Amino acid sequence: DKGHFIGRDLFRPSDATLYVNTPPPGGYTDPQNPQADWRIMSTGSGDFVSMSDGERFSINAAAVYEASRRLKLDYNLFMQSGSYRGFNHFRKYTPFGQNTEASLNMTHILGTRYTLTNTTFLNLSYSFQRNDYDNRLYPTPTDGRHVSPEAANRVGAFAFAVSGNDLYVVDHRTSSHTIVGNITSQVNRIHQVKSGFQLRYHVLDNESFDIDVNQATGQASPASERWRRTVLNARPLELSAFIQDKME
Repeated sequence: DKGHFIGRDLFRPSDATLYVNTPPPGGYTDPQNPQADWRIMSTGSGDFVSMSDGERFSINAAAVYEASRRLKLDYNLFMQSGSYRGFNHFRKYTPFGQNTEASLNMTHILGTRYTLTNTTFLNLSYSFQRNDYDNRLYPTPTDGRHVSPEAANRVGAFAFAVSGNDLYVVDHRTSSHTIVGNITSQVNRIHQVKSGFQLRYHVLDNESFDIDVNQATGQASPASERWRRTVLNARPLELSAFIQDKME
């Protein structure tokens, strides 16, 4: 999907823009036209580009295997991946300085059903779910293509960016393992007894942080201040069980 918001590739993140505000002979080429002393680098292609484009890939698959009259196995897969770039009005003319969002979601479910008798059967299933979300401009936060945040403010507060780039990273990884089991038995015409359990184990590794760029050396690195970083690492475990008697 190319989206509905269009920008123009006039400037690249590393382009330099400055105003020569010194008196002659260094500046003021025309005292009546001080705007002529703007020095603007524009290395973009000039092409119109989408600023809200995205792509998505989805797959659903299922397989069933009857090992015997009593035993049945089934497997299900649900997966979706995609990338997206949201619209940023400030970067209308520097579209390639904007972060790209990427996501991957998948669920695997393996189940079995075993018939013990004509009135009693057993269900057991295992599922794995994973959700990844990534928001960044370059593969690593130390990538040398990041430029100093001052680059985005070279034309004043109420103008479009003529250089610079986003300087933050969001990296979220969450996965869940789930085991569910139950046994059901029609004891007689009136009572159906069912008992089961559920075990869930989660792994959460979420992190987001700003990126600093040394103006003198151009070296990029993750911000060190704690208030500019958000980290969540947790391993919660859930366990539940039940027994019920259904009377009809």
